[in-house]
Amino acid sequence: ATAAVADDGGAVHLVDLHTWQRERSFAGKHGHRSICSSVAFRPGRKWGLASGGLDATVCLWQRTGKGRQVQLNVDTGDESGAGA
Repeated sequence: ATAAVADDGGAVHLVDLHTWQRERSFAGKHGHRSICSSVAFRPGRKWGLASGGLDATVCLWQRTGKGRQVQLNVDTGDESGAGA
């Protein structure tokens, strides 16, 4: 069994739960520039791992280590989602 773990340095790590050994780390130019706060597996997808960070970025990762970023538009307005 394998777990995906996010860290405060912005990286994502795959850890073997039987040996507690790190199998692979995901970071670099297509990774987070701040704290990585969440990570989730996406079974059956080419981009099999998704991570979210405090840099308002979602990173999609392939098991090979290749990554790509999707920048989110941060809502800084005072408007609520409720209709008038």
